[in-house]
Amino acid sequence: MNWKYLSFGIIISILLTGCVSFSSSQKIDLNNDFNFNGRRLSEPQEFEMISKAITIDSDNNPNTMTLRLNLHATPIYSSNSTVFKYTCNYFSYQKDKSREIELVSLKNWSYRFTESGIDSNNQVFGIDHHIFDNLTDPSGNDLDISIKYSVYNAFIDFHSLTDLFAQPTSTGSGIQNLKHIGDQIIHTAAYTKAPTHLGKSLKDGSYFKNGKITLNLEGLSIINNRHSAIIGYDSGTSSFEMIMQLAPDFEVITTGSSHYFGNIHKDLNDNWVNKVSLKEIVISQTIIPPPAQNKINATIMRNITIDRVFKP
Repeated sequence: MNWKYLSFGIIISILLTGCVSFSSSQKIDLNNDFNFNGRRLSEPQEFEMISKAITIDSDNNPNTMTLRLNLHATPIYSSNSTVFKYTCNYFSYQKDKSREIELVSLKNWSYRFTESGIDSNNQVFGIDHHIFDNLTDPSGNDLDISIKYSVYNAFIDFHSLTDLFAQPTSTGSGIQNLKHIGDQIIHTAAYTKAPTHLGKSLKDGSYFKNGKITLNLEGLSIINNRHSAIIGYDSGTSSFEMIMQLAPDFEVITTGSSHYFGNIHKDLNDNWVNKVSLKEIVISQTIIPPPAQNKINATIMRNITIDRVFKP
């Protein structure tokens, strides 16, 4: 994919003209309000996402997990709105430098994205937990709960970045409140608490609580010859608790804090995202009950990129 990026510093140097010329056919008047309230173009879209997590344990040993996801979005029309069905074309995970393993059970799996946040089954974005709770490797062996949750969370990350932050909110403050470069708002998702339970192993009561989430209109970019607004986001200090039932009488609790931030490049013409980046720092402590009785501290650094796939 070819894409060209204009950094905020470069943009600042040309803003004094009051008008930025991207091509001979388009000019953007920076004196006018930006409008991020529009609906996305109702045409199929494709995205590629790479998520890499490096975990450093208390002995300074690094472990890397890389996830690769390809998602296809298809519009579903109704009398007064358009929703999107997402189909997983490909999902794989890779530990350190071992071979990449495709999760074939996710290939062609589809779901309808729910904008309401949490559905009646206490599932975030309406994403069904069942398929992740029963994930196996290509040999049919049950996957470790940490891998299951990482796979599930990749879909949560994707929609948090491309829908929750990048699309207008029906209530409260959201991207639609950004009007001029330099504007900042506190997002309506700030300080919210989302359930993170999954199946029988990751119990109810597990949660992730956001900090003071802010969005900033930082500048403009060009990606694949398409004009985008650069939306910066920052979670503030977030916190979480994960309750894992690894055996009938063996419960392990992990608590910690998180700080994530990055940029969303939102297309100024069709309202889809063209590119997203995320960096996250996670500090955690896991308490192992008797007879082992131990505390394990870890630092996790995560990097995510989401790219819109442009067909030639």
